[in-house]
Amino acid sequence: MALPSMRINFFTFSEEVRNKILYESVKDYSLDLVVIIGYNCLIAKIKNKNKYMPANGIKNLLEHKKEAKAEMCRELSLSKTKPLVGIFLDKEPGNLQMILEGMTAVDCEVVILTDMDFDDKRVLSYSRENRSKLMSAADIALIFDFTDVEELLLNGVVPVSPARAEVEDYNPNKETGNSFVYKNKSAWGVFAALVRAIETFKFPYDWKHIVRQAVESVKELA
Repeated sequence: MALPSMRINFFTFSEEVRNKILYESVKDYSLDLVVIIGYNCLIAKIKNKNKYMPANGIKNLLEHKKEAKAEMCRELSLSKTKPLVGIFLDKEPGNLQMILEGMTAVDCEVVILTDMDFDDKRVLSYSRENRSKLMSAADIALIFDFTDVEELLLNGVVPVSPARAEVEDYNPNKETGNSFVYKNKSAWGVFAALVRAIETFKFPYDWKHIVRQAVESVKELA
């Protein structure tokens, strides 16, 4: 059987231009496959199989996220009606255990992706496949100074983040922002931002608007 015709584009660039490539690749419908080497990022669009791409609209992105979340929740025996918080852990912040203890008291599900020896039943061992699954399924990501945030934004995952250039704190009055920022890096400061995100998730219209701004903010980063 003949393979579908594809145009493949390989790029190796410095980090300073990566965001521009990400945005232009996603919005350019003529590209079939874009691979950015060295930054663990793959964007693909195969003809007639492009429903997973943010370029086709927030609606399709959210539909895919709903499907991916349902599948992950089924595999891990989690509730698909609660917000799913992903933690992509390269190293352990000193206050993480206290944050995780607090999260047991709020209405959310937590999945921690790490290859570290981490004693928690919510851990998903690191692999590229598991990373892709969690990136697709998570509604929210708790991130730290060492976390790469652009790929999360592009995949419609709303960060709970320290203040940094890529994120803007959500303002419910102005309906602006792509994340929930904690200025105080103590466990209580992080937890307060998490609670704001989890409570906002209960309002579908507001949440969809935040996801849209998260995806579109990649253009601004470029």
